[in-house]
Amino acid sequence: MFNSSNFESQSINVYCTRPGCEKPKNTISPEQINAGAANCTHCGMPLILQGHFVAIELLGEGGFGWTFRGKDIYEEFADNTRVIKLLKLPHAQPQATQNRIRIMFQNEAKILNQLIHERIPRYFASFTTEVESKTGLVERYYYLVQGYIEGQNLDQELEQKKCFSEDEVIDILREILNILKYIHNYDRPQGAIHRDIKPANIMRYSQNQKLYLIDFGAVKQIAQGLPVETTSIVLDRNFAPPEQFYGDQLFYASDLYALAATCLCLLTGNRNPNQLLKESDITDILKVQQVRNQHFATALELMLKHKVKDRPQSAQEVIDILDGRKQSQVVNFFNHLKNYISDITNFIKRRVPIKWATLALLSFVIVVSAYPPIVKILEPKPINAESFIELMVSQQNENAKYFSRGEESLIPELNHNAACQDVYQAKQDGMAAFKEASETGDQATFEKARQKFTESIQKSLANQNCIPDPEARIQEYNAIVAQTNLARQGRLPTIVVANDVERIAFNNAEYNKNKSIIGLEILRGVAQALDELDKNNPLFQILLANYTVENSNAIARDIANQTIPEPGNYFNQSKILGVIGGYTSKYIKEVGDIYGGNKIVLIASTSTAFREYWDRQNQQLNKYVFRTASNDSIASEDLANYIKKDHAAKKTLIVYNSNDEYSDSLQGELVRQLGTNPRPKLCNLTPNGNTQTATSREENNCIERVTKEDIGVLVLFPSSNYLRSAAGIARRVKTNNPEIQLIGGDVVYDKETLNLLQSSAEGMVIAVCSHASLANADFQNKASNFWRTRYVSWRTMTSYDAAKVFSKAVETSNLKGLDQDGENIYKILTDRQNKFSVKGANTNVTFDINGDREKITGVGVLVKVNRNNTTSDEYNFDLLEKPQRNNP
Repeated sequence: MFNSSNFESQSINVYCTRPGCEKPKNTISPEQINAGAANCTHCGMPLILQGHFVAIELLGEGGFGWTFRGKDIYEEFADNTRVIKLLKLPHAQPQATQNRIRIMFQNEAKILNQLIHERIPRYFASFTTEVESKTGLVERYYYLVQGYIEGQNLDQELEQKKCFSEDEVIDILREILNILKYIHNYDRPQGAIHRDIKPANIMRYSQNQKLYLIDFGAVKQIAQGLPVETTSIVLDRNFAPPEQFYGDQLFYASDLYALAATCLCLLTGNRNPNQLLKESDITDILKVQQVRNQHFATALELMLKHKVKDRPQSAQEVIDILDGRKQSQVVNFFNHLKNYISDITNFIKRRVPIKWATLALLSFVIVVSAYPPIVKILEPKPINAESFIELMVSQQNENAKYFSRGEESLIPELNHNAACQDVYQAKQDGMAAFKEASETGDQATFEKARQKFTESIQKSLANQNCIPDPEARIQEYNAIVAQTNLARQGRLPTIVVANDVERIAFNNAEYNKNKSIIGLEILRGVAQALDELDKNNPLFQILLANYTVENSNAIARDIANQTIPEPGNYFNQSKILGVIGGYTSKYIKEVGDIYGGNKIVLIASTSTAFREYWDRQNQQLNKYVFRTASNDSIASEDLANYIKKDHAAKKTLIVYNSNDEYSDSLQGELVRQLGTNPRPKLCNLTPNGNTQTATSREENNCIERVTKEDIGVLVLFPSSNYLRSAAGIARRVKTNNPEIQLIGGDVVYDKETLNLLQSSAEGMVIAVCSHASLANADFQNKASNFWRTRYVSWRTMTSYDAAKVFSKAVETSNLKGLDQDGENIYKILTDRQNKFSVKGANTNVTFDINGDREKITGVGVLVKVNRNNTTSDEYNFDLLEKPQRNNP
């Protein structure tokens, strides 16, 4: 259950962020913390930023920037330490210079908000604050808040060690290359560059000894053909590549140079590797250091070439060198023909006869020979079949880490702690055995994997300190069904469960029971449904998939084209029939078209935006998209009826952000449902359509309007990335007026919301698809046995329902003797004569003519925060109302 934050009951010491403040150390009281506002006693600078961030100490300063270690005073748990970056532009700077630096800072925030990687500090917020100076001038301060990585950077380690061993440097090089692979490709065809790689910007996290790439103070979006702006703010002359000195355009290879210079520094102990390279040839330096690994030596020599074009052009190329793979001379060419390669890959993957594969390869060589610009790119070395096939394999392998049937884990380490080492190790052993069996097809090894997964599950249940692991249950299921005749013959189809990495990962990739991990909720529902199937006569197997903001479409194409990069060939004949997707409304249009174009059914178990939103923009959802959660027309109707019934005399203000499909569609429908007596007020957190978190000006505007316009009902309809802003508004409003009724959409159904709102959350009403107290007894009992709670989230219930839909549809298809394909699954779900229905967690699952969950009693309910009720669900929500529909 939720506990109030300790910050509410004690004073804390904070640090003023105004540069030059003569007495920056302050103490703020519990009353100021609750109010979310306090000012420096010496200079009047706000001490509580955005209502919940405070600086604790100054970490560093330089140029126009200051860095502080800070806290999020809304967050009561151990991971509330933050890094707060401040940019303040002096008035003496020319306006053009100020604009340029400001844009760089805003670009950094934009890119960091999109970069989601376990080895990059998490982005939390960016905002501006305007404060009057002693001279009366208004000063503007730009803030950026990120996760804090506790540990030492490599420069500090070098100070202690004097130099690193060759093996240590190779390990560091590999770790950072894998991070750069992500950064350089985060938003293809454009990417980001770091521009300031050096030992001081590589942190080793003290808890897991993994490396993190920090301080993206110079991250710039690459604009093809345009020079990247240069500035001494981020230029470190000891590590920067030559083109950065000259003010020329920077490339991915620029980061690779700085990384190689970093490796040279660590290897030799010389903190000025650029000066060292001026004095000695790199080959001679490596000989003096007695470098044994020639692949490593070759990589450094190439990465440190003076001209950009002579270096490897991607992190993957360097990894290939380290692994001893032959260097392809056609990397740039393949980037230009990426789609062509993808088609050829898919063609071969589908096991076309070898003569046709050869013909495809021959046609490719003819195209190369006939097109002079391509031949020029090859400079002028000929392509050969070996390098062509090698690149195709590497293209597939790039996405391999996003898929698993049981050979790898796609979720954070739930039980990697001393008390649960046996649970963790059993799962690791199970995955190793599953991978081996996938490569060899050995049935005894599959059984060994099954035994280890079962052991991990049983030991977890026996130890209250361990977290029930839904992924392990799915892996256990796959290890069992892999041993059946259907699987051995390649006739056991596949259902994919796709999750957003952002919804399944968290800060430092460690589990925090006080955070909402939506991806795990989805896996729970699927695992629970699988347990009800006959594993000796299985209907399908499961493929787990993760995707990111940047590659969601690419992963969807891999799934839709049935080109999954998997170890071995054991599962390659298994046909993908459908996808259970944790896709939010933000993604569902594009991925739905990708799946639908290949006649694969997508059941989006957590998407709720109503279809009319896309219809109004002539962007109808694909007919192959189905949804087991109630859509927002039901939620808005239920909330409107509640407001009319219980708060009719009060004025309503809706906080939303217009740049998101879910948020915008929900507010629009609620306005329509409430009508004009009185018409609800709107407060848009993104009035200019920007994609960043709300500024303090926009938040303060909403707060001021609540008071000025005598608001009695505050409705929170933010998208997930604006949740913290909306919660901050609500907390400050409730502090000023505890009588205001808070209402929210299903995005607000989140543990972090309760942590942020604390006592202000009590009594908040939210519209969601269902509540666990309405689930049937079998579902509740199984949930209690599996997850140690009967009252799981609504997302677990709708994901369970999605798995049950596929079970019934595949079973029906088999009984009818139909071919195993997605089109037949679609026909079964849309058969109006034999209306599809299957028993779900709460009600029977049926679909309307659009593929949305049919509007019946029990689908769409209102819940209320109640931390003191034993029947509250795992998020402390009680069932408030189950609105009656016109049908059962």
